[in-house]
Amino acid sequence: YLESLWLLQLCMTLDLLESRAPGDALPPEVAAPGALVRERIIAPAAALIAQYDEGTSNRQVWNCAALMAAARVLGDDAHFDRIVGTQLEPLLSTAQTPRQLTRMLKGAHSTATVFDR
Repeated sequence: YLESLWLLQLCMTLDLLESRAPGDALPPEVAAPGALVRERIIAPAAALIAQYDEGTSNRQVWNCAALMAAARVLGDDAHFDRIVGTQLEPLLSTAQTPRQLTRMLKGAHSTATVFDR
């Protein structure tokens, strides 16, 4: 999942570098490297990350975030929507609030049981 962490940061950085007012042209010194980064780093990294299904793990949340960011900077809205619908929504449906986790942990183990072993 480390690839997801750096890919997410790279996508955010590229998006920030390319930010401009609507209608303003992207300067060539930004456009050319941006295209190269998309082609040689972002697209291959996203393809690699997409091969791994980490189930309901926190790692899969990072994978989804990176894949969504990559889809946006690559201009692939359909892929973005697929990630949300097929990967992110199932993860969110199993998410636990801090209160639910606390109740679950208290019910599973008493303090005495944990320390008496």
